[in-house]
Amino acid sequence: MKTIVMIQTEDFYINCFFLCKMKNDLFEMVEGYDAISRSIVLINKAAKIIGLKEDDILEIIQPHDIQIYKLHVNILGKNFNIWCCTSLHNKSRGLYKGGIRISPNVNIFEVIELSRLMTVKTACVDLEFGGAKTGIKFDIKEAYKIFGIDKYDPVFEANIKRGILHEFSHHFKKVLETNAYVPAPDIGTNSLDM
Repeated sequence: MKTIVMIQTEDFYINCFFLCKMKNDLFEMVEGYDAISRSIVLINKAAKIIGLKEDDILEIIQPHDIQIYKLHVNILGKNFNIWCCTSLHNKSRGLYKGGIRISPNVNIFEVIELSRLMTVKTACVDLEFGGAKTGIKFDIKEAYKIFGIDKYDPVFEANIKRGILHEFSHHFKKVLETNAYVPAPDIGTNSLDM
C-alpha cells in the first residue's frame, strides 16, 4: 500500500522548538513573528506593570507541554502520515481547554500562540479552564484531488475527519481519558467531530 506524505517543513518546526527549549527564552525565538508573538508582548507589558518577576512571566508565557507527532491514518484505503502538534499551555485554573484545528497551514508557532490565548481568554472571563490547542496539518482540498473527487462531498469530508480524529484520540488517549484536555471545535472541525 502506498503512503502519501502531506508534511512540508516538519524539521523546521522541530528545530525551532528545540532552540526555544535550549535558550529557555521563547520570546527571543519568535520575536520576528508578529502575529504569533503578539500575546507574548502583551503579557510581558501587563506583567511588568503589576510587578511580576521574570521567572513568573516566563511561567505564564511558556506552555507546560508541547507534543509533535505524526498520525498514521488510513483513509479509504490510502495511508497518510499527518503532522500534528498539541500545546497544553496552562492548567492553573482548571483542565486544559482548546480547539482541534485541521488546516494545511497550521504550524507549531500558531498552535502555541493559540493555546496561550486560550489560557488568557478563559482567565479573563473567569472560567475554570486553562488553555490548549491542537493543530493537524492536512489539506482536505488536496485529498479531493488524490481521490479524484471533483465536487464538494460532505460525507467524504466527514470520513476523512473521522479517520484523522480517531487516530488523534488513539494517540492522545491517556490525556483524553483522564479529561485533562477538553477539546473543542475549531477551523476544519465542528461539534459533531468532537
